[in-house]
Amino acid sequence: MPELHDIRQAVEIRNRLLEVPASYIPLSYWSDIATAADGSIFILLALQNRHTVYKLDSDGTVLQKFTGDYGKGHLLAVHQNRLAIADAAGQQVTLYALP
Repeated sequence: MPELHDIRQAVEIRNRLLEVPASYIPLSYWSDIATAADGSIFILLALQNRHTVYKLDSDGTVLQKFTGDYGKGHLLAVHQNRLAIADAAGQQVTLYALP
């Protein structure tokens, strides 16, 4: 996933700029993970300006990448052919139809 380098760099920059002594922002490459009924894994990437989700098979092989609307994504849910991404701070849920 090419975004992982940028996520790590963003966390490192934020930690250098953090002005609270003995504090840091923990490195997290994803905001949430969900599994589908068929065993596939969906990963919602952290620190993206658009909803970015990767679909992996049960062995971790990347099958697809979904790029959605602009906005923050904190929580992820998958049910049948639908994907829901929630922005906890903005109190908004965006639904996507899976191909």
